[in-house]
Amino acid sequence: LEKVERKQEEHVYDNEPEQFKIDLLIRTRHALRNVSCLNLLIKRSLIEENYISFKEEFFWYTDAPFVVELLKYTNDVSFVEDALLVKRKHNDPINRPALSQIKDPDGRFDEFIEAHNYCLEISKDYPSIHYYINAKMANYFTSFFAKKVRRSEDDKWRTTRFDIMAKVLTRIEPELLKKSLYRRRLSKACMNHDLKKAQKIIAAHLAGVKAKKIFKNKNEMNKYLYRHKYKNEPIQKNLVMFETFRGASYADSPKYIYEYLAKYFPGQYEFVWVLNDTKTKLPYGGTVVKRMTRKYAYYLAVCKYFVFNTRQPLWYRKREGQVFLETWHGTPLKRLAFDQEEVTAASPTYKAQFYRQKQEWDYLIAPNAFSSEIFKSCFMYKDEGDTMLDTGYPRNDLLSDPHKEEIAKELKKKVGIPLDKKVILYAPTWRDDEYY
Repeated sequence: LEKVERKQEEHVYDNEPEQFKIDLLIRTRHALRNVSCLNLLIKRSLIEENYISFKEEFFWYTDAPFVVELLKYTNDVSFVEDALLVKRKHNDPINRPALSQIKDPDGRFDEFIEAHNYCLEISKDYPSIHYYINAKMANYFTSFFAKKVRRSEDDKWRTTRFDIMAKVLTRIEPELLKKSLYRRRLSKACMNHDLKKAQKIIAAHLAGVKAKKIFKNKNEMNKYLYRHKYKNEPIQKNLVMFETFRGASYADSPKYIYEYLAKYFPGQYEFVWVLNDTKTKLPYGGTVVKRMTRKYAYYLAVCKYFVFNTRQPLWYRKREGQVFLETWHGTPLKRLAFDQEEVTAASPTYKAQFYRQKQEWDYLIAPNAFSSEIFKSCFMYKDEGDTMLDTGYPRNDLLSDPHKEEIAKELKKKVGIPLDKKVILYAPTWRDDEYY
């Protein structure tokens, strides 16, 4: 409280307190759903004296109307830069979705429009608040709604919702709809209920955005070719792709599966190895491709079989007829994926991404019975529909080789370890809980 009071005395916007509070609580928030009560310390008497309450009919958009009401009755707002309270995010959109992660496009859109209109109604005597609420709607229209009109499989975005949006736009200040040529043209087409023209404008705009991405990042071109060209080519039934640690090395279980296939099934398969060091010499003559290149995108589309020890690229979509073998790469002595209470060292969408990617695994290898049970939990592998191979890791076959003692001696000689010494390898992994 002392820090809050000190900030009030050091008011940044001494001459414009009205603009300061609107900037802080509305303008700088990305969208209407980001107009939030989180991180606010509110004087209780302010709420009670002005009968401010949440609109309980709303499910997704309860905060925005509350904040608008709050702004109407307060003149004293301060900002404390120090983190006095840290909110830890669990980010499990599959099992424990946050409000923003719940999927219900019909109810969500209807409530979004209702909440927007309600905020306009309660701020009609406050032009600045009214203006920035409408600014968020104008941004939503061009950045989100337009993409749905173009790409969504749900026709409602091109019928009822398109008509609803046309009506909403008529209530937005004209200058907000003229921020760019694209917005001006698209708004006009929508308000005229001209769907065909709007679709042409959106298509041209999105094509331009894609062209800029491709120009800035050559990987975008490879992804584009994968989606729109290579996936239309026939699958090559004898072609196998191997990848370990995102192309870092020729190693791990995929290496031993490759060598076994090449040795015992000569001439039956063609092999592609993903290696960032393209100068690597492979036994048995496998083809080397660098990860994220055009050839990589091509082989992702046409290979029949895949043997990976980590997750596949996010933009990969397994085609009907392709077979994906996930070997994984370790014994889960730490918590993984859905067994992690909180994910700190990865994307906030980590669990959602993982869930979608594991759906494309036809087979998952477990190194032992312990790992098999853990994998079922952490990867949400079910008994029905998911195939766990309790075979042990192919890379560990070496440990039961009849000549393992001789192999061990040769390795000791190679790295300069005395032959009479017992060797203990300590190889700690990362610790996600040490993020903070």
